[in-house]
Amino acid sequence: MKKISLISIFVLLFLYQCSNEKKNITNNNLNELSYVGGEGDKVNEELRLSKEKMWEEANRYKAAITDTTFLQTKGKMSEMAINPFTGNGQNQYYALNQVIYLKALERVKKHLFIKDSLLVCDLKSGVEIRISEDLFQYIMDLLKNWNLGIKEGKYKIVKTKNNSYDIEAIPQ
Repeated sequence: MKKISLISIFVLLFLYQCSNEKKNITNNNLNELSYVGGEGDKVNEELRLSKEKMWEEANRYKAAITDTTFLQTKGKMSEMAINPFTGNGQNQYYALNQVIYLKALERVKKHLFIKDSLLVCDLKSGVEIRISEDLFQYIMDLLKNWNLGIKEGKYKIVKTKNNSYDIEAIPQ
């Protein structure tokens, strides 16, 4: 009797679990099915497409830049100007601004020389190399930071293929 009672209890528990399973609701009407990936996936896809478009435009501009092109970022040159996102969302000009900034940096690097183991620029103004003053000042501040890193032993000066100077990080 004890054995039958135990078996009965297990059978009842099993049947209870089977009847208590979550019910899956299905819809066989394909016209009514909607995307279940979530709003985040849609936003990510929109951001990806937007980024792709920005880089296409930036690369078209890059291909059109000549030595006589005056370089000026959209908005004042700053860290925010070249970051993909700002506090207000996506920065629609970051790709273009990065292209402009890097081209301006190339122009400045052609005017660097070494003095007392530090990088020195012989330019006084951005106008000399056809870049905006705010962009020029941003790069001069960058140069100060590089020299600080050189003094602290974080960077070393290297000569580039086109006979200008750059820095490399020293592994710590």
